[in-house]
Amino acid sequence: MSSEKIPPKAKQTALSGVSAGRDVTVGDLTQEVHIHEGPREKLTGIPNNSPLGTGKFVGRSGALTQLHKQLTDGGKAVVVGMGGLGKSELAIRYSCNHEADYNGGVCWINGRTGDVLTQVVQYCQLKLGMLLPEEKVKASLDLGQVVDWYLSNWRTAGPVLMVLDDVINLADCRPLLELLSSPRFRVLVTTRQPKLNADFYELDLELLSPEDALELLAHLVGQQRIETERDIAIGLCETLGYLPLGIELVGRHLAANPFVTMAEVSNSLSLESEQLRAQDTYLMANQRGVRAAFELSWQRLDETAQVLGQMLSLFAPGEIPWELVDRAVAGLEIDETTLRAAKTALVQQSLLQKNDQITLALHPLIQEFFEHKRQAHADGKQWQQSYIQGLANYADEIPYVVLLEQVKQLTPAVLHLTALLQHSLKTIPDDRLEPLFRGVTRFYGGQAIYSVAQDWAEQGLTILQTRLGEDHPDVATRLNNLANLYSDQGRYSDAEPLFLQAIEIIKQRLGVEHPNFTVASNNLTELRQTKQRSRTRRLISYGVIGFLIAVVLHGAIQLLTVPTPWSALQSLGAIMLIWLMWRWGQKRI
Repeated sequence: MSSEKIPPKAKQTALSGVSAGRDVTVGDLTQEVHIHEGPREKLTGIPNNSPLGTGKFVGRSGALTQLHKQLTDGGKAVVVGMGGLGKSELAIRYSCNHEADYNGGVCWINGRTGDVLTQVVQYCQLKLGMLLPEEKVKASLDLGQVVDWYLSNWRTAGPVLMVLDDVINLADCRPLLELLSSPRFRVLVTTRQPKLNADFYELDLELLSPEDALELLAHLVGQQRIETERDIAIGLCETLGYLPLGIELVGRHLAANPFVTMAEVSNSLSLESEQLRAQDTYLMANQRGVRAAFELSWQRLDETAQVLGQMLSLFAPGEIPWELVDRAVAGLEIDETTLRAAKTALVQQSLLQKNDQITLALHPLIQEFFEHKRQAHADGKQWQQSYIQGLANYADEIPYVVLLEQVKQLTPAVLHLTALLQHSLKTIPDDRLEPLFRGVTRFYGGQAIYSVAQDWAEQGLTILQTRLGEDHPDVATRLNNLANLYSDQGRYSDAEPLFLQAIEIIKQRLGVEHPNFTVASNNLTELRQTKQRSRTRRLISYGVIGFLIAVVLHGAIQLLTVPTPWSALQSLGAIMLIWLMWRWGQKRI
């Protein structure tokens, strides 16, 4: 068992990916010791993690003014409207235009995923450079208490804008809303659901006016083209229901295809809309227009681009790392050149938004459209298994010691790992479970978000025991790693029986000669040595304090019987020593 120290954390590394023979693979066994330091970087500018907007923004100046007034006066506002109306774009534009009014920062939270508390912790770590002090880490706080500490000790002064975007279930956000009691935190929510919360001012976002819709289309295709086919352009906006998403989709297609007339596109949209009317009588006219625009863009994609779009529907809402996409499609044996062309086609058809070189984004309505296509395809289940395999391979490579730069890179990807475990657990093969749970546990444990890491570790153990049996080597790995997690928090009494269980499983299934038996045994020995050192420190501190108390009593007796300046000084000095030792003991015990 080797030992390696890496600041600001130290770890003891054991074995990784050990094969137990035949089809049994044992995961990693390791012992970690976390060392937590304070902020390391000086903040520059106003911390803001808002996503990029889509470009041209029209017809919402009144809504922006009204929104700012309500947030300034009441501190809470919710923007309500149907999908494709531009709620998120309005929130992005507001956070950009009024950034100077929020010196404390702008914290953008994906409301669809349900892990809003964890996102706050990651914002504080990545954007504010904050970390829990070691005494708080050792106190085994739950996630709500951790977030409460971060909010109470917010590093920057001034008002803070908290944006909860695309909220579906208010219950997922309520734990955070209850913690945002300070008036410095102003909360902006976007949702499709009206009457979400009576405490919030509700801003009903309306459709674009015909004039604003035409202005948006002109921005995308050019004013000259609008003037050439003005009546057709007006009718096109009407067909698209004056929804910004549909107009942007069609406008970008026209801009990329200068020899296609608006009349041709308008006729195609009308035909698609009529077909949709016959297929789905519940769709409103403007929804049919946007869906028809999706269909037109879809038909212009080649087979590989269509497959990629359907694969993207498997990801959770939010940013998607390009690397994770490449991992997910690896099982489909698409060559790099063809895959790159498919990505380009999706971006050109405005079905995919390229945020940067690292991540991409999908509009929720487009993702729902892709999902509908995938569910109807004969190869849908095969694609899902390729996706699961790709994410499991990615999770398997998450390091034990997660540095700050790695947290930035891993955060968008872990969102999809957790969503897979939460919502598609039954579809995950048995041999993919352990690396997925291990990767997520490492990610949160490495940031000292122990309550979340512990939840995932315990859930993974329970599921593996149910799926594989209580004596499977993967269960031993989970027991060992959960014990390490307890040990990191100083919970030695909880950790020891888990180490003993892991050792017994390895002994029975793999034998005492197997390397993992030595690793787990060494982990147990290290735990017991740590417990003994802690006990020894307590005994020493109590002994020293007892000795000093005796000295004080002796000095007091001398002071009463034969008072001298020296005896008085001796007594005062001893009292100071007792106080210092008591403080030292509080930190060490």
